[in-house]
Amino acid sequence: MNKILKTITLSSLLFTGLVHARGGNLKIDLSLGNFTNLGQCKLSFVNLSNQKNAKLLSLENQLNICQNQSTPRPNDRLKRKIQKLRTENANLNSINISLSNEISVLNNRIIDLENQLNSRPLPMPIPMPIPRNNKSVFIGKIENKDFKFRADDSIELFNKCSKFLSKNAIRRADNISYSVNYNETINLTTGGWWKNTQSCAELVADAVSKDLIAANTSQVMSLQGVIEDKPVNIISYSVSEFMDSCVNFVNVNALTRADNINGLVNGRVTVNKTTGGWWYGANEICMVALKEVRNN
Repeated sequence: MNKILKTITLSSLLFTGLVHARGGNLKIDLSLGNFTNLGQCKLSFVNLSNQKNAKLLSLENQLNICQNQSTPRPNDRLKRKIQKLRTENANLNSINISLSNEISVLNNRIIDLENQLNSRPLPMPIPMPIPRNNKSVFIGKIENKDFKFRADDSIELFNKCSKFLSKNAIRRADNISYSVNYNETINLTTGGWWKNTQSCAELVADAVSKDLIAANTSQVMSLQGVIEDKPVNIISYSVSEFMDSCVNFVNVNALTRADNINGLVNGRVTVNKTTGGWWYGANEICMVALKEVRNN
C-alpha cells in the first residue's frame, strides 16, 4: 500500500465488525476499525478462517463421535449436543460469508480510490511570463494642459501628441515640459509660437535627439507638422504613396500656394523650410516637402 493510501489510513473506509462466536473454548473478537492498513485486516481474516476451520473440524469430529455412539433411540443429552454443534457450524459459516462480503467491499473501495489517484489530471503547466510593456511613458504639459503618452517610437509619440492637441483645442503653444519614464523634467520654449502640431514635432525631435525614444522603427517616410499652418501628418512606405498623400492633403485644404513647411521629418528631426516667394499648386508644394523627407 503506497504512502497516499496509508495517509488515508482506511479509517474513513474500514467497517467495524465485532463478532462473538462461543463454542466450547472459541471466542473471536474482530474490530477492523482499529487497523491502519489493509494487510492487518487481511491477516486478521486469515486467522479467523484458520480458527473457524479448526473449530469446524473439531465439531465434525465430535459430531461423528456422537453419531457413532448413538443408538436407534439416542438420549436427550446427545440430541442437544448434536443440535448445538450444528448451530455453531451454521453461525461460523454465516460469519465467514459476512466478513468475506465486507472485505470485498473494502477492496473495491480501495481500488476505486487508487484509480482516482492514478487518473488525476497532470499539473497545470507553468504559465509563460506576460511580456512587459516596453513603451516609454511621457508625462508633462503643453500650454498648462497635462498629458500622458505611451509610445514605442517617435511616429507613435507624434500621433498621440497630435490627438491630444486636437482634443484640448490647442492651436498654438510656446512652452512644453515633459519627463520620460518619470525621470528628470525637460523644458522647451520658443520666442514666438509653435502653431498647431509644431509643438508635437518639437517635443518628439527633442526626445529623439536625447535618445529618450526610438526614431521611426518602422522606417516609414513621414512628414508630421504643418504646411502653411495647416496640420499635416503624412506617413507612407514609398515615394509615390508620399506624393499621393501630400497632393490629397493640399487639395483637401484648398491650398493654392504656400511659403513654409515646418515639422518632424521621418520621426527624427524638425525642418523649417521657407521661401522668399511662393510655391504654387499641389505638385510644387509636395515636391518641396518630398525633398526634405529624402534629405533627412
